[in-house]
Amino acid sequence: YRWQPVNVFASVTWPNCTSAVTRTLPITYDWKLYKGITFVASLTTTSLDRRYFKLSPYTLDASSTYSLSITASVTYGLVTISNYVTGVLQTGQSSVSAVIAGASERSANRQDTVILDASGSRDIDYPTASLTYTWSCFVYSPVYGDPCVGFSSNQTSKLTIKPLTMAAATYAINVSVINAAGTVGTAMVRLTLESTRVPAVAIADT
Repeated sequence: YRWQPVNVFASVTWPNCTSAVTRTLPITYDWKLYKGITFVASLTTTSLDRRYFKLSPYTLDASSTYSLSITASVTYGLVTISNYVTGVLQTGQSSVSAVIAGASERSANRQDTVILDASGSRDIDYPTASLTYTWSCFVYSPVYGDPCVGFSSNQTSKLTIKPLTMAAATYAINVSVINAAGTVGTAMVRLTLESTRVPAVAIADT
């Protein structure tokens, strides 16, 4: 996946007929990365040991196919002997992590303003990318599945339920978070709106 590092190791095996002198010669490693048929010159190994091809997380594109080629060469006098091998590097597409801040079950008085915050959601492959939010609701209790009368959805990361807009009941409030690729992540909060005041609890330093 895009969020994982890349770490590929190349090793050289000499044929049985190779002389002892040749086996002691220094080996040069040349890595090349292609996306499709395009050589990606900007992506080179971060390793000082040229036997390794290393890239940091979030370097490659998600849901993409790359070809990684390694050429190993030795030079003896004016003669250079080389061989190469090519492998396929496939990155997958991760999901969207949808979260609503706070507990998954909570209570509030229907006379108060309730704010649900899903701004902590993120695209796992592209953590800084913009996301689309859609809020929905259904009655959890007393009549499971009934519509949420007075509920007003929006397309932002925060949902505000204004005072006295919804009846006293328990609601299942969902947010669907969508990235640019159309991948959807969901999160839910079970919210109980009370007609009577819910006691407030605070912890103070002594």
